[in-house]
Amino acid sequence: LGAYWRWRGNPGDPQAQAAWFATLDGMLAWLGQAVMGPLVARLEALGLPQGALVRLIPGGWLGLLPLHAAVVDRGLQTVDRGLQTVDRGMQTVDERSVIHRPPSTHALDRYTFTYVPSAQALYHARPQAARPAESLLVVDNPDGTLVFSGQEAEAVQHAFRDLPVTTLAGKRATKARTQRAMSECRVLHFSTHGRAGWTESERSSIKLADGELTLPEVFALRLEYPRLAVLSACETSVPSLENPEEVEALPSGLMLAGVPGVVGSLWAVNDLSTALLMAWFYHFWREQGMDVPYALRQAQIYLRDGHQSEAVQAEMEALAGWRMSAEQAGDFLNLATLRDFAHPYYWAGFMFTGL
Repeated sequence: LGAYWRWRGNPGDPQAQAAWFATLDGMLAWLGQAVMGPLVARLEALGLPQGALVRLIPGGWLGLLPLHAAVVDRGLQTVDRGLQTVDRGMQTVDERSVIHRPPSTHALDRYTFTYVPSAQALYHARPQAARPAESLLVVDNPDGTLVFSGQEAEAVQHAFRDLPVTTLAGKRATKARTQRAMSECRVLHFSTHGRAGWTESERSSIKLADGELTLPEVFALRLEYPRLAVLSACETSVPSLENPEEVEALPSGLMLAGVPGVVGSLWAVNDLSTALLMAWFYHFWREQGMDVPYALRQAQIYLRDGHQSEAVQAEMEALAGWRMSAEQAGDFLNLATLRDFAHPYYWAGFMFTGL
């Protein structure tokens, strides 16, 4: 957390960036040895087939960590490369990062891991999980600062091209309009900024055009229709440090409000890699017919391996059918293929909570 907060407060400092990336690498290696390696070994010994769904209820501060990205089989080289990045909630900075070549084996290479706040939350979410995903709300870049939010929104809308879609872009994404649309749509996609309530859970929020939708306001919602909420923003799955056992965060708040499944993030995520991850996620979910947890896992693997895998590069052309101009799609795909997103910072921060 110290390394993360130093970088969060100084995003233009290459030393802070390098220290955060290195700390994340070290933490994932430790997490594999101390927690997820033994768990994966036990599941394999029990005969659970590779790729099977495993639901985790992390206790205490383990809720801050991407258990699915723990390194369970190391054996990699590292290369120091200079990269340009645009971070959600941050300025464009010149970063130097440690890149994995070849990728380590992470826990998600063995199984499909999802998270639940408690067994009770899982029990109450089961009836709601049967809701069909037959309409979409897209909240797109309310404050106008996200470079790739437009392409992300186009990809998401394309996945629902034959179904009702409500789009609230820019200044139209007010709290009143958003809350009304949340009560009417089945899938809620937020491409915006987020904030964690590190020491005060009620300060967890997502950015809208005229303010923030806070965790208490989310708690107060009574949503009878949504099947899934996708919080494509920074720190949207971070639980409060004041009482980590209670897992007080936006996903648990949305589950209590009636949404059985939530995708969110554990740190300040990169704008370009997030847009591409979301495009892959909706492609695998809506176009390929995978269930949500499997689609997110596959999207993370593709983003991690895409720079080196010819198969991933070839399939990326399938995304050229997004509902955007040919020029926009070409520029987006060119940027995606030129970048190396193998480091866990780019793909491991997102997790699926619920059913």
